[in-house]
Amino acid sequence: MSRLLRRKGVLVSVSILAIVLAAAQVATAQIKRGEVEKVLQAEGFIEGPVFDKDGNLWFVEIGTGWISRLTADGKYEKFYDTKIQWGPNGMKMDRKGRLIICHRQLGVIALDPKTKTIEKIADNYQGKKFNGPNDLIIDSKGNIYFTDPWGTGVHNPIGGVYRVTSDGKITQLFNNLAFPNGINLSRDEKILYVAECNKNRLLKVHLNEDGTIWTSYVMTHFSGGWGPDGMSLDVDGNIYQAHFDSGGVYVISPMGKILDFIAVPEGTGTTYATFGGPDNKTLYITESWKNIIYKVRLETAGQPLYHEVWK
Repeated sequence: MSRLLRRKGVLVSVSILAIVLAAAQVATAQIKRGEVEKVLQAEGFIEGPVFDKDGNLWFVEIGTGWISRLTADGKYEKFYDTKIQWGPNGMKMDRKGRLIICHRQLGVIALDPKTKTIEKIADNYQGKKFNGPNDLIIDSKGNIYFTDPWGTGVHNPIGGVYRVTSDGKITQLFNNLAFPNGINLSRDEKILYVAECNKNRLLKVHLNEDGTIWTSYVMTHFSGGWGPDGMSLDVDGNIYQAHFDSGGVYVISPMGKILDFIAVPEGTGTTYATFGGPDNKTLYITESWKNIIYKVRLETAGQPLYHEVWK
């Protein structure tokens, strides 16, 4: 998510209220975790963190258009310049080692880190260009689910969710959402989670075997902030939902109950949470107003992603 408020005073007051409301939704912490620690000071409105098999943490600097990484030995590197500010956003990795990126202007693209070449995966549906893709998840067969929110909102609920098969077939799952943002799948791939940011809620979508929708409903409502952004799941099916302008990550049970709120020490622009570390039990959180990456140790491991066949 990469929208900016122009009135600084409004931003501060809204942010403080959001933090108070977030805390009010959680009575007591119900997950075991360590302290939240600062890992990196980056630049350019950060999003889309994902680990590769060598332990490098890749992320997007949306505001500058860079694809960057924090290497396994702790070096901050600007790796690839897309040359389009406010373009690249959500990012995952496929089993070829390519970075699959949702790009506001270019659609869904693949970046090969070895050659630094870009390949187009999808940029339109039935001849009409996407609104502007935001986030994605890849299933075990290589099919890509992604959100397409740009220019949409409560006033114009035409945000889409799409599925691109490994052979290039595109299916539209939604076309009526108010800024669909983060997206993820349950471990059995029968449930798709969609963060509808501008209605401040998380949707639970039951899928048929062919990836089409069987049914869908609102799973969790949030208070304050702008709305839910990127998310990850743990092996128990709990959702770690970053909430933009609330300064933290909600932990939500598979049934939609809010279990915890992991607040970050600085900044309210929490855009994403992803698992990493040798045992996959460290949650990494991106905060985009101050461009900080945080980490926190958890007792439960993260759900492996499509490319993480080594876990």
